[in-house]
Amino acid sequence: MDFRLELMHPAFEPMIVGGFEALAAAFPDVTVKYVWVGEPRRRGDVSMGYFDEDGKYIRLNSHWLGREPSVLRAAALEPPLFHGRMTQEPEHLIAHEFGHAFEWSNPTIRPRIKEVWSAATKRPKSECFADYALTNPCEYFGELFALVRMGLADASRLREYEYVTSG
Repeated sequence: MDFRLELMHPAFEPMIVGGFEALAAAFPDVTVKYVWVGEPRRRGDVSMGYFDEDGKYIRLNSHWLGREPSVLRAAALEPPLFHGRMTQEPEHLIAHEFGHAFEWSNPTIRPRIKEVWSAATKRPKSECFADYALTNPCEYFGELFALVRMGLADASRLREYEYVTSG
């Protein structure tokens, strides 16, 4: 995995490089060609990152990563907590984006992802572990992967993760 981090604040480097390298070592079959920090894709773009399934790269937004880490950490704690209890940044960002790479490297899990996402959308919103997870099946898995990797998943989410990734 290559890193292109010229636009990133230097304080993020050990967290970003170390976090992605640890996940790559834990999941050697997952393809991520490189991680890079780029300018926002459009005016007002405050998303944290993107996974490009065609190019197999992860793009992080300099809106957040180009500034002191305290800026991103403070924003993650501002209500509403769009990512639920996953307020530790950039740890959440790293795991979430790598979760997308995991999904695209394991296409046979997509029907189960869609199944658990569909079930989640039928329950009260307050029962979901993160509002962003309800966006679509891909974001559901990104958030679920992050929840598990960050050690924040309860028993039911762990069972869901095992079901989705078991085949």
